[in-house]
Amino acid sequence: MSSPSRTGPDRCPGTLRVHAAADGGLARVRLPGGTLSGAQAGALADASRDLGDGHLELTSRANVQIRGLRDGVEGELSERLHDAGLLPSFTHERVRNILASVLSGRDGGFADVRPLVNELDAELCADPELAGLPGRFLFALDDGRGDVIAQGADVALYGIEGGFALVLAGRDSGRRASPAGAVALMVEAARAFLRVRDGEWRLNELDDLGALGMGGDAERVAVPETVRRVPVGVLPQSDGRAAVSGLVPFGRLGPDALGELRACGEIIVTPWRGW
Repeated sequence: MSSPSRTGPDRCPGTLRVHAAADGGLARVRLPGGTLSGAQAGALADASRDLGDGHLELTSRANVQIRGLRDGVEGELSERLHDAGLLPSFTHERVRNILASVLSGRDGGFADVRPLVNELDAELCADPELAGLPGRFLFALDDGRGDVIAQGADVALYGIEGGFALVLAGRDSGRRASPAGAVALMVEAARAFLRVRDGEWRLNELDDLGALGMGGDAERVAVPETVRRVPVGVLPQSDGRAAVSGLVPFGRLGPDALGELRACGEIIVTPWRGW
Protein backbone atom coordinates (compact mmCIF):
# COMPACT_ATOMS: atom_id res chain seq x y z
CA MET A 1 0.00 0.00 0.00
CA SER A 2 1.11 3.56 -0.63
CA SER A 3 1.91 6.03 2.09
CA PRO A 4 -0.65 8.87 2.24
CA SER A 5 2.21 11.34 1.80
CA ARG A 6 2.81 9.96 -1.71
CA THR A 7 -0.76 10.23 -2.89
CA GLY A 8 -3.39 12.91 -3.38
CA PRO A 9 -4.87 15.06 -6.13
CA ASP A 10 -2.65 15.95 -9.09
CA ARG A 11 -2.39 19.74 -9.15
CA CYS A 12 0.39 19.98 -11.72
CA PRO A 13 -0.37 23.06 -13.87
CA GLY A 14 -0.81 23.12 -17.62
CA THR A 15 -2.31 25.52 -20.12
CA LEU A 16 -5.88 24.44 -19.46
CA ARG A 17 -5.37 24.07 -15.72
CA VAL A 18 -3.79 27.36 -14.64
CA HIS A 19 -2.20 27.51 -11.20
CA ALA A 20 -3.21 30.43 -9.00
CA ALA A 21 0.08 31.98 -7.83
CA ALA A 22 0.68 35.12 -5.75
CA ASP A 23 1.47 37.16 -8.88
CA GLY A 24 -1.48 35.85 -10.92
CA GLY A 25 -2.15 32.75 -12.97
CA LEU A 26 0.68 30.43 -13.98
CA ALA A 27 0.44 28.29 -17.12
CA ARG A 28 2.97 25.62 -18.07
CA VAL A 29 3.41 24.89 -21.76
CA ARG A 30 4.87 21.46 -22.55
CA LEU A 31 7.59 21.39 -25.22
CA PRO A 32 8.44 17.76 -26.06
CA GLY A 33 12.17 17.60 -26.54
CA GLY A 34 12.32 21.32 -25.70
CA THR A 35 11.90 22.23 -29.36
CA LEU A 36 10.44 25.54 -30.52
CA SER A 37 10.39 27.32 -33.85
CA GLY A 38 10.99 31.06 -33.99
CA ALA A 39 7.34 31.56 -34.89
CA GLN A 40 6.23 29.53 -31.87
CA ALA A 41 8.55 31.50 -29.60
CA GLY A 42 6.93 34.64 -31.00
CA ALA A 43 3.47 33.27 -30.23
CA LEU A 44 4.52 32.58 -26.64
CA ALA A 45 6.01 36.04 -26.34
CA ASP A 46 2.83 37.65 -27.65
CA ALA A 47 0.67 35.61 -25.27
CA SER A 48 2.82 36.58 -22.31
CA ARG A 49 2.77 40.26 -23.30
CA ASP A 50 -0.99 40.39 -23.95
CA LEU A 51 -2.23 38.05 -21.22
CA GLY A 52 0.53 37.84 -18.61
CA ASP A 53 3.52 39.72 -17.22
CA GLY A 54 5.52 39.87 -20.47
CA HIS A 55 8.12 37.27 -19.44
CA LEU A 56 8.70 33.57 -20.06
CA GLU A 57 10.23 31.16 -17.56
CA LEU A 58 12.24 28.09 -18.58
CA THR A 59 11.82 25.00 -16.40
CA SER A 60 14.06 22.06 -15.46
CA ARG A 61 11.96 19.88 -17.77
CA ALA A 62 12.65 22.08 -20.79
CA ASN A 63 9.14 23.50 -20.69
CA VAL A 64 8.01 27.14 -20.63
CA GLN A 65 5.85 28.96 -18.10
CA ILE A 66 3.78 32.11 -18.51
CA ARG A 67 3.15 34.00 -15.26
CA GLY A 68 0.96 36.86 -14.13
CA LEU A 69 -2.03 35.72 -16.19
CA ARG A 70 -5.21 37.68 -15.66
CA ASP A 71 -8.42 35.96 -14.60
CA GLY A 72 -10.50 34.49 -17.39
CA VAL A 73 -7.83 34.36 -20.11
CA GLU A 74 -7.45 30.56 -20.20
CA GLY A 75 -9.65 30.20 -23.27
CA GLU A 76 -7.74 32.79 -25.27
CA LEU A 77 -4.41 31.35 -24.17
CA SER A 78 -5.34 27.81 -25.23
CA GLU A 79 -6.63 29.09 -28.58
CA ARG A 80 -3.39 30.96 -29.26
CA LEU A 81 -1.24 27.96 -28.33
CA HIS A 82 -3.35 25.60 -30.43
CA ASP A 83 -3.02 27.87 -33.45
CA ALA A 84 0.76 27.93 -32.94
CA GLY A 85 0.97 24.12 -32.84
CA LEU A 86 1.85 24.10 -29.14
CA LEU A 87 -1.34 22.44 -27.92
CA PRO A 88 -2.08 19.43 -30.16
CA SER A 89 -4.28 17.70 -27.57
CA PHE A 90 -6.66 19.21 -25.05
CA THR A 91 -6.96 15.90 -23.17
CA HIS A 92 -3.26 15.02 -22.97
CA GLU A 93 -1.57 18.40 -22.67
CA ARG A 94 -0.21 17.85 -19.14
CA VAL A 95 1.31 14.41 -19.87
CA ARG A 96 3.52 15.52 -22.78
CA ASN A 97 6.60 15.66 -20.55
CA ILE A 98 9.46 14.49 -22.78
CA LEU A 99 13.15 15.33 -22.41
CA ALA A 100 15.61 14.58 -25.21
CA SER A 101 19.35 14.89 -25.75
CA VAL A 102 19.84 18.50 -26.75
CA LEU A 103 22.33 17.98 -29.59
CA SER A 104 20.93 14.68 -30.81
CA GLY A 105 21.31 14.29 -34.57
CA ARG A 106 23.72 17.21 -34.71
CA ASP A 107 26.84 15.76 -33.18
CA GLY A 108 27.65 12.64 -31.16
CA GLY A 109 25.40 10.03 -29.62
CA PHE A 110 24.47 6.56 -30.86
CA ALA A 111 21.31 7.65 -32.67
CA ASP A 112 19.21 10.71 -33.48
CA VAL A 113 16.35 10.61 -30.95
CA ARG A 114 14.51 13.65 -32.34
CA PRO A 115 12.22 11.56 -34.59
CA LEU A 116 11.43 9.38 -31.55
CA VAL A 117 10.33 12.47 -29.60
CA ASN A 118 7.70 13.22 -32.25
CA GLU A 119 6.64 9.57 -32.39
CA LEU A 120 6.28 9.33 -28.61
CA ASP A 121 4.34 12.58 -28.43
CA ALA A 122 1.93 11.33 -31.11
CA GLU A 123 1.49 7.97 -29.34
CA LEU A 124 0.77 9.66 -26.01
CA CYS A 125 -1.84 11.97 -27.51
CA ALA A 126 -3.53 9.16 -29.45
CA ASP A 127 -4.09 6.85 -26.47
CA PRO A 128 -7.03 7.79 -24.20
CA GLU A 129 -5.64 5.61 -21.40
CA LEU A 130 -2.41 7.60 -21.22
CA ALA A 131 -4.30 10.82 -20.49
CA GLY A 132 -4.48 9.35 -16.98
CA LEU A 133 -0.74 9.71 -16.39
CA PRO A 134 0.08 12.18 -13.61
CA GLY A 135 1.31 15.60 -14.70
CA ARG A 136 4.65 14.92 -12.99
CA PHE A 137 5.37 11.72 -14.94
CA LEU A 138 8.47 12.24 -17.08
CA PHE A 139 9.86 10.55 -20.19
CA ALA A 140 13.43 10.95 -21.45
CA LEU A 141 15.24 10.00 -24.64
CA ASP A 142 19.02 10.03 -24.22
CA ASP A 143 21.07 9.18 -27.28
CA GLY A 144 23.90 7.84 -25.12
CA ARG A 145 25.72 11.10 -24.38
CA GLY A 146 24.26 11.23 -20.86
CA ASP A 147 22.82 14.75 -20.84
CA VAL A 148 19.23 13.89 -19.86
CA ILE A 149 19.30 10.32 -18.48
CA ALA A 150 20.13 11.61 -14.97
CA GLN A 151 17.29 14.16 -14.94
CA GLY A 152 15.00 11.89 -12.90
CA ALA A 153 12.76 10.50 -15.65
CA ASP A 154 10.26 7.78 -14.85
CA VAL A 155 10.60 6.02 -18.21
CA ALA A 156 13.71 6.60 -20.30
CA LEU A 157 15.67 5.21 -23.19
CA TYR A 158 19.46 5.28 -23.01
CA GLY A 159 21.35 4.90 -26.28
CA ILE A 160 23.74 1.95 -26.52
CA GLU A 161 25.44 0.23 -29.44
CA GLY A 162 22.69 -1.04 -31.75
CA GLY A 163 19.68 0.32 -29.89
CA PHE A 164 18.41 1.47 -26.51
CA ALA A 165 18.27 0.30 -22.90
CA LEU A 166 14.98 0.82 -21.08
CA VAL A 167 15.68 2.74 -17.86
CA LEU A 168 12.98 2.87 -15.19
CA ALA A 169 13.29 5.38 -12.34
CA GLY A 170 17.00 5.70 -13.10
CA ARG A 171 17.76 1.96 -13.23
CA ASP A 172 18.48 -0.23 -16.24
CA SER A 173 15.57 -2.66 -16.51
CA GLY A 174 17.45 -5.16 -18.67
CA ARG A 175 14.99 -4.65 -21.53
CA ARG A 176 16.36 -3.59 -24.90
CA ALA A 177 14.78 -2.07 -28.01
CA SER A 178 15.75 -1.31 -31.56
CA PRO A 179 15.06 2.23 -32.79
CA ALA A 180 11.93 0.90 -34.52
CA GLY A 181 10.51 -0.56 -31.30
CA ALA A 182 11.79 2.01 -28.83
CA VAL A 183 8.66 4.15 -28.48
CA ALA A 184 6.39 1.10 -28.17
CA LEU A 185 8.52 -0.08 -25.23
CA MET A 186 8.19 3.28 -23.48
CA VAL A 187 4.42 3.28 -23.97
CA GLU A 188 4.25 -0.28 -22.63
CA ALA A 189 6.06 0.84 -19.46
CA ALA A 190 3.73 3.81 -19.00
CA ARG A 191 0.67 1.61 -19.33
CA ALA A 192 2.15 -0.83 -16.83
CA PHE A 193 2.54 2.01 -14.33
CA LEU A 194 -1.10 2.99 -14.76
CA ARG A 195 -2.16 -0.61 -14.10
CA VAL A 196 -0.27 -0.97 -10.82
CA ARG A 197 -0.33 2.54 -9.35
CA ASP A 198 -2.42 3.25 -6.28
CA GLY A 199 -2.33 7.02 -6.30
CA GLU A 200 1.45 7.32 -6.87
CA TRP A 201 2.63 10.09 -9.16
CA ARG A 202 6.10 8.73 -9.99
CA LEU A 203 7.68 5.35 -10.65
CA ASN A 204 10.13 5.74 -7.78
CA GLU A 205 7.18 5.91 -5.39
CA LEU A 206 6.16 2.33 -6.15
CA ASP A 207 7.07 -0.18 -3.46
CA ASP A 208 8.16 -2.73 -6.06
CA LEU A 209 9.23 -1.88 -9.60
CA GLY A 210 9.07 -5.58 -10.36
CA ALA A 211 5.28 -5.30 -10.29
CA LEU A 212 5.51 -3.53 -13.64
CA GLY A 213 6.62 -6.75 -15.33
CA MET A 214 9.11 -4.79 -17.44
CA GLY A 215 12.32 -6.58 -16.51
CA GLY A 216 14.69 -8.13 -19.04
CA ASP A 217 17.67 -10.47 -19.19
CA ALA A 218 20.27 -8.24 -20.86
CA GLU A 219 23.46 -7.43 -19.03
CA ARG A 220 22.94 -4.18 -17.17
CA VAL A 221 24.69 -1.03 -18.37
CA ALA A 222 26.01 1.71 -16.12
CA VAL A 223 23.48 4.53 -16.27
CA PRO A 224 25.06 7.96 -15.58
CA GLU A 225 23.91 9.48 -12.32
CA THR A 226 25.33 12.95 -13.02
CA VAL A 227 23.99 15.24 -15.74
CA ARG A 228 26.49 15.93 -18.52
CA ARG A 229 25.45 19.38 -19.65
CA VAL A 230 26.03 20.74 -23.11
CA PRO A 231 28.83 23.35 -22.95
CA VAL A 232 27.98 27.02 -23.36
CA GLY A 233 29.18 28.69 -26.56
CA VAL A 234 29.46 27.91 -30.26
CA LEU A 235 29.30 24.15 -30.80
CA PRO A 236 30.36 22.53 -34.11
CA GLN A 237 27.90 20.12 -35.70
CA SER A 238 28.73 17.07 -37.79
CA ASP A 239 27.09 18.69 -40.83
CA GLY A 240 29.55 21.58 -40.80
CA ARG A 241 27.16 24.07 -39.25
CA ALA A 242 27.26 25.28 -35.65
CA ALA A 243 24.81 25.46 -32.76
CA VAL A 244 24.91 28.26 -30.20
CA SER A 245 24.32 27.25 -26.58
CA GLY A 246 23.59 29.75 -23.81
CA LEU A 247 22.21 30.05 -20.32
CA VAL A 248 19.32 32.31 -19.30
CA PRO A 249 19.83 34.21 -16.02
CA PHE A 250 17.42 32.75 -13.46
CA GLY A 251 15.69 31.00 -16.37
CA ARG A 252 13.64 34.11 -17.08
CA LEU A 253 13.35 35.78 -20.50
CA GLY A 254 12.22 39.40 -20.78
CA PRO A 255 10.64 41.28 -23.69
CA ASP A 256 13.95 42.22 -25.35
CA ALA A 257 15.25 38.65 -25.46
CA LEU A 258 11.88 37.31 -26.58
CA GLY A 259 11.86 39.71 -29.52
CA GLU A 260 15.20 38.33 -30.73
CA LEU A 261 13.99 34.71 -30.62
CA ARG A 262 11.49 35.32 -33.41
CA ALA A 263 14.31 35.38 -35.94
CA CYS A 264 15.62 31.94 -34.94
CA GLY A 265 14.95 28.94 -37.15
CA GLU A 266 14.91 26.44 -34.29
CA ILE A 267 15.27 26.81 -30.53
CA ILE A 268 15.88 23.96 -28.14
CA VAL A 269 15.12 24.73 -24.50
CA THR A 270 17.46 22.75 -22.23
CA PRO A 271 16.67 21.14 -18.86
CA TRP A 272 19.22 23.47 -17.23
CA ARG A 273 17.14 26.52 -18.12
CA GLY A 274 19.01 27.61 -21.19
CA TRP A 275 18.94 26.95 -24.93
